[in-house]
Amino acid sequence: MDIGSLNTTFIAFDHLIPQYNKTTSSELGISFLRAKVAEVLGTKYGTIISDSASEQALRNQYLYMYGEKKEESHELIKREMTAHVKAIINFARSRKISLESEKVIVVGGGSLLLRATIAHFLPHALLSNDPIWETVKTFLYILEVKWNAKKKLQH
Repeated sequence: MDIGSLNTTFIAFDHLIPQYNKTTSSELGISFLRAKVAEVLGTKYGTIISDSASEQALRNQYLYMYGEKKEESHELIKREMTAHVKAIINFARSRKISLESEKVIVVGGGSLLLRATIAHFLPHALLSNDPIWETVKTFLYILEVKWNAKKKLQH
């Protein structure tokens, strides 16, 4: 599972070979969560929350306004993070992807923000310590497989 800024992508592997027919993507990237957090916090505090303020609130798990830590914001942010991870899991289930019985590897920059929440709902998932680098390596591997397949077709 690759949680990126714009989407969350699922790809299955069979003995390290990507199964492209079992690849799917949702719009449940971090930008979706950031927008939802901005909306919820903006409604609570009666102001417009910018993308950067929402991003910072996600990272801190608190909103700061005028240098003041808004204590109530913590529960609101945690609730939205939980709802987001549940939505990702439900999306996978709706596509017949079993995150409970399969080996799950979570990569992508979004997994950094959602690490604790993912670990709570998917305790067996392998969470990379450097998920952005893992994403790069995965795409390199997929590119190599596609390149080799193309070369075989040409010969």
